[in-house]
Amino acid sequence: MTPGAEPARASSPSFLAERVPLYQQRIESVLARALEIEGGATARLLEAMRYSTLGGGKRVRPVLVYATGEALGATLEQLDCAAASVEIIHVYSLVHDDLPAMDNDDLRRGRPTCHRAFDEATAILVGDALQALAFEVLANGPATLAPGARLEMLRVLANAIGTRGMAGGQAIDLESVKQSLGEPALGRMHRQKNGALIQASVLLGAFRRACRKPPRAARWHLWCGNRPRPSESGRHPRRGRHLPVLGNAAARNPTAESKFSFRASNGTIPRHGAGPPEPPIPALGPLGPDSAFWRFPISGAPPNKYFSPGVRGNR
Repeated sequence: MTPGAEPARASSPSFLAERVPLYQQRIESVLARALEIEGGATARLLEAMRYSTLGGGKRVRPVLVYATGEALGATLEQLDCAAASVEIIHVYSLVHDDLPAMDNDDLRRGRPTCHRAFDEATAILVGDALQALAFEVLANGPATLAPGARLEMLRVLANAIGTRGMAGGQAIDLESVKQSLGEPALGRMHRQKNGALIQASVLLGAFRRACRKPPRAARWHLWCGNRPRPSESGRHPRRGRHLPVLGNAAARNPTAESKFSFRASNGTIPRHGAGPPEPPIPALGPLGPDSAFWRFPISGAPPNKYFSPGVRGNR
């Protein structure tokens, strides 16, 4: 897909059915190149890293990066680093998940797990090395990306896998063994353990499209997760100083467009905390009601009460 192509076409089921195999094939070659590491590590560690990463899989997260980026007009070359980084993080999480101290699994994708094929100590180091490699790959992306946008992409990925994301969700899972979780706690666990990295995949695809500047709505969502929300006047409730409030410009001039923000299909700028734009963002329209989760990173509008901004663990 070339930049400027019609977003709706990229979101159609037939288009995605044609593109997904291409995405899956492409990410395999990108991952193989990322694992061509020279020096610094033993041959056994590098072999174990390749064994775990190149052992197949659905590659759902890189597919989301590619699909989101293409829907917004990015090229596959612009999306390669982001797609590889989220998949490498996912593989690292699986390696550690399979360890005896966690799920103690013997098989992964029809093959012995890393700690069974090699040993437990090597598997721990594989996870550590893959996590570092993911951030290195993302940081060394194409030079066309503005430094500020690159920093925000690194922040997105870090938030998705830390205590407010994947690691925090796994901790909830471990602590709830032989316990019954209520719906809010269960939703939080899945939102952090699995959903955070999936959401980050969509966000990273959107950031790659904004080669010079990240989407403002996404930046606002990331910056303000657990901070006091500014008032309608744009003043910080504690410090009294002015902060940028997404939507103030739109309130003064409904047809104005911020240089950082997505334009909604009705010509207005999404506002943090407001409902999703009507009609919905065209590229997500075919998903119907299920698109609420994916609209959240773009519009800043929580799809339900469990996604309320300011609640720890939402990201």
